[in-house]
Amino acid sequence: MAKRIVVALGGNALGANLPEQMEAVKTTSKAIVDLIEEGNEVVVVHGNGPQVGMIANAMAELTRSNPQKYVPCPLSVCGAMSQGYIGYDLQNALREEMLDRNIDKGVATVLTQVEVAADDPAFADPVKPIGPWMSEAEAKELEADRGYQFIHDEKQGFRRVVASPKPVNIVELDTIKSLVESNHVVISCGGGGIPVTKAQGNHLKGAAAVIDKDFAAEKLAEQLDADALIILSDIEGLYTANPATHPEAELIHEIPEITPEVIEMAGGAGSSLGTGGMATKLQAAQVAMSAGVNMVIASGSEEGVLRRILKGEEVGTVFPARESHLRVRKSWLAFGKRLQGDLVVDAGCVKALEGGSSLLAAGIKELDGDFEAGSTVRVLAEDNREIARGIVNYKSEDLRKLIGHRTEEFEHLVAGAAYEEVIHRDNLVLMV
Repeated sequence: MAKRIVVALGGNALGANLPEQMEAVKTTSKAIVDLIEEGNEVVVVHGNGPQVGMIANAMAELTRSNPQKYVPCPLSVCGAMSQGYIGYDLQNALREEMLDRNIDKGVATVLTQVEVAADDPAFADPVKPIGPWMSEAEAKELEADRGYQFIHDEKQGFRRVVASPKPVNIVELDTIKSLVESNHVVISCGGGGIPVTKAQGNHLKGAAAVIDKDFAAEKLAEQLDADALIILSDIEGLYTANPATHPEAELIHEIPEITPEVIEMAGGAGSSLGTGGMATKLQAAQVAMSAGVNMVIASGSEEGVLRRILKGEEVGTVFPARESHLRVRKSWLAFGKRLQGDLVVDAGCVKALEGGSSLLAAGIKELDGDFEAGSTVRVLAEDNREIARGIVNYKSEDLRKLIGHRTEEFEHLVAGAAYEEVIHRDNLVLMV
């Protein structure tokens, strides 16, 4: 049976410069097209660590050369640039490989923004190094002029660090879905996506931050209702110990549950591996498993790795989705998979829903979308977390009149209002 699969590529696997990248994507594309050849829908996410660093360094040098002429380039713009040129190479390599195999599919790169919370704790504790090493004098000047924060290395000098917030929502999700459903291979969320926060009105503001590619890939897989997330890296999977220092370490082929012992194998929660390493991948796996998405970590250098994973061979480390959530996901096929709108609810309503209650109008704060009664919608918390999905009893036109009101007021607001609940608990499925 064909599956919807998100494949995440590590930025380091794409090379350190343009010639290396062009060569690397040719090899990677062969493995990805193996999945496509089997009839699967594929969405590709890639890292951009070396690439965005190269761009940031180039932009910084340009500004240094003539500060009056060249203004500093925001990190969000550097991220967008990296998405463009990596996507350009990837989509050309995928297109060529598919044509060589007589596969008629389009390929598109989507410049992807990923919403993060403006109050994410990561903004108070920046950890991601970017840009060039510089002198103390240069660092102090930038700290004073632009508010940059730095780390210090005795040998190399000072280097800027930025926040690494968690992704909340994929802004271009509907576009990605439409392309996938119209027979396209999609490249999106490059480098973890361009981090943005909600500003006044409908404006999205670029954030001086870097989203971890593994977290962004998990969020995308979750919101796309993907069957699997495959993270290809320079590591084969999770070992019982660090294989670099423990030759006797063994690869673990399946992790049914992420326990404290499993986290310890990855270096522990407080390990340096927690930023972009195995510990981060375990965090992504934990969310994916709970959301009903199977996840695999494997080495991208292994021959035919994606095809072998799909065949069920013991390749890498598998994190199977929790069965209860798989049943939930399957139930959406009966309800109608296409989502027609969003309902934002208050904290009290979230608590009530998690306790097994139906969704009442009194707890709804906002409504987005135009839909009919019987449509499937998302239920979101005020921080944009997806809480549930369900079938609404009212069309959006009427529901806008009922928002915030008690049931006993319905008959005065909407003629023929027959339901007490906006979504009955029997037609509501929790996604947390």
